[in-house]
Amino acid sequence: MFTFGTSGTTHRRILAIVASSLFAWTGVATAQSDRDLRELNQRLQTQVNDMRRELDAARTRIADLERELQALMRRVGGTTGTPASTTTRTPPERVSIDESVPNASPRALLRAIRESYIEATDDFEIGDYDSTTGRRQRAAYLRAVESWARRIQREMKSAVVWHVRMLPMAEQGGEEPGLRVRAIDPETGVELGDPFTIRLNSAIRRKLTMLEQRGPIDVLVLKGVLMPHVAVNQDRMDPGPFNNPPLVGPFAEFRFIVTANSLTAPPK
Repeated sequence: MFTFGTSGTTHRRILAIVASSLFAWTGVATAQSDRDLRELNQRLQTQVNDMRRELDAARTRIADLERELQALMRRVGGTTGTPASTTTRTPPERVSIDESVPNASPRALLRAIRESYIEATDDFEIGDYDSTTGRRQRAAYLRAVESWARRIQREMKSAVVWHVRMLPMAEQGGEEPGLRVRAIDPETGVELGDPFTIRLNSAIRRKLTMLEQRGPIDVLVLKGVLMPHVAVNQDRMDPGPFNNPPLVGPFAEFRFIVTANSLTAPPK
């Protein structure tokens, strides 16, 4: 007569099977928990990135609305129709040029490039380096920014005619050799953006020296070629306290320079 095992042996086999099942179930639960945490992290990061883009777009829209309000106030004689207030109000700046054209002024150029950046990256998640999915998203985002940077530099290169004011000697110099100036409105003198550098050839330098010999120089008319430069900096997501160079969006730093074709005194 054959026997297939005692009841003690059978019990031990059952206990071993149960223990193995419990161990396997615990491993599955732990792995599932880790996946849930990673997915939650990714969702939160996506929400933060979306809110950042919405904030950038909101800032741009606020600037546009301010310009529209100023234009409306000019049309109705500088008043909003509300009762007079005892508080002195700062009059809105009056600009005679059309800054909806990107190369109308340095600040119009910066605004147009920021809007273009938002449009070019809107379909991409910014990602992170904390997960495989995040790293893939970050790499795709950076590729989109690099492709956009090459395109926008070609598109925004253009001829400009700007009225500019020379900076004082103490503010000359900088990263690029040349003359440091600031664009202004030709009629009102309103400043139209941050200072920038003009590249001058020897002939224009001689003419500028001759102008200086006639007396102090205030405003000049600059005709030249605008060359924007967008650098991709993978380590810079935020503007920081000084925002230098200006950040048009995460990882994209913006500078420009103008190569002068002529630099003359404005007509009387």
